[in-house]
Amino acid sequence: MEKRNYRKKHITSLKNEDDYVLGNAKQILEEEEDFFKSIYKSKNILLEKNNSKHFFDSPDVKSMNNEEAERCEGLLTIGISRCA
Repeated sequence: MEKRNYRKKHITSLKNEDDYVLGNAKQILEEEEDFFKSIYKSKNILLEKNNSKHFFDSPDVKSMNNEEAERCEGLLTIGISRCA
């Protein structure tokens, strides 16, 4: 019963990207570590210097008028926002 419960709680084999089945606990842990490192590592994306210009010049982005901008100025408080 203990062996069955152990197998239910632990990964006993794992297939990697190369379709190779790993059965060694150390290899499985290393493969898991590599997997999570790869999905959480930052990507070095070269952004254009004028990328923000493309965003702000979009017709979908609406600018606030002076009255709306004034209402958004001031100290932050807890409550309902009155910004547009």
